[in-house]
Amino acid sequence: MRVGAQGMDDGRLGTAAPTPQARLDHLPRLLYVGDVPVEHSVSGSALLYRLLEGYPPQRLVVVQSPHVEKAPDRRLAGVRYEIYRLPLQRLMSTRLADKASLWRYWTARRRWRTIARAARGFDAQAVLTVAHGWSWITAAQLARARGLPLHLIVHDSMPDNMGIARSWYPRVCQTFEAIWRQASSRLCVSPQMAEAYALPEAPGQVLYPSRARGAAAFTHPPPPAAPAAPLRFGFAGTINSPGLIQLLLTLAEALEPMDAKLVLFSGGYVTQALLARRNVQAREFVASELLAEELRQAVDVLFLPMSFAPRDRTNQTLGFPSKLTEYTAACLPLLVCGPAYCSAARWARENPGVAELVETQDRAALGTALSLLADADHRARLALRAAEVGSAMFSYEAVHAKFVAALSAGVAGAIR
Repeated sequence: MRVGAQGMDDGRLGTAAPTPQARLDHLPRLLYVGDVPVEHSVSGSALLYRLLEGYPPQRLVVVQSPHVEKAPDRRLAGVRYEIYRLPLQRLMSTRLADKASLWRYWTARRRWRTIARAARGFDAQAVLTVAHGWSWITAAQLARARGLPLHLIVHDSMPDNMGIARSWYPRVCQTFEAIWRQASSRLCVSPQMAEAYALPEAPGQVLYPSRARGAAAFTHPPPPAAPAAPLRFGFAGTINSPGLIQLLLTLAEALEPMDAKLVLFSGGYVTQALLARRNVQAREFVASELLAEELRQAVDVLFLPMSFAPRDRTNQTLGFPSKLTEYTAACLPLLVCGPAYCSAARWARENPGVAELVETQDRAALGTALSLLADADHRARLALRAAEVGSAMFSYEAVHAKFVAALSAGVAGAIR
């Protein structure tokens, strides 16, 4: 059964009623400043787009740096976008990129007036930014200079993705802590991230990734395949690390004795090592709003791997796999494989029955999980539980309500 933005078909699971427009009209006039584009695409951009796609257009202005400018048709409809220049852009693709990034860090605060000029004519009541690149420092200085509340979103571990030498990490961490303290709300993508950065007087708040507004969700698994039909396991997303490749290869190997298949919705990111496996099938990316339905038609079980590689530990611990928003919307059973410290493993442990969880790279443990997933009734129970938990945590309405509550607190001041 399918659930859409208009409601649910069996009265048990589904999306809540849209936030009344009268309530949205009382939201603060919001100025977004950042190096992450607000657009209908992937990763952090998609998360921002989904948070803001229901925001009243006349109460929102987006100011973003030019190297993230994309196709205008991916932008929020009716929203004013402004582009501002960052220094040393040409050096960012050279061997001097680390020095250019460091210079951007040192000069970030002084660029707040550039942002104010770009947003001239918009009487902002709050500033929103994302701790990625360096424009979050500029946004914080603008908010401080104009006496505006700052709302800080944190999706990545700090400062691992800033492109600077590790010797500068302590200084950047001091800057981040000061801005964390300044912020009126500190919205983190996972419980681990909120806990890692929390201060006694400045706690973090968990804001999970959300599904797209109006995206389909399903309340029941699809009809089971014929008993003799081989199982199809699916993975959707970018394959971007050796640790992830290894887990996909391990699964493909473990599936061969079962005559089962691994279907990868990863576009051109599928490596030759994976393509060489006779039971691996590669498909193109599918748009997020269509992914849940496509997965139901193509696979029987969804695979969520989290890298065991030591170099990936911080990101695997603090980040959160946004693919769970669409995975749970598909109402299919989940197989989560990752170290005990990763966010996906914690999510599975804290929501019993939501997935088969394997917290080791041991083939025997994976084989045990695969044996359990061979039972159709067990798969159905897992699928129903995943859909139930996903609806409560990742639906557009659930996430948007938390976002609205955070923004509504502490409205003050204006940019003139």
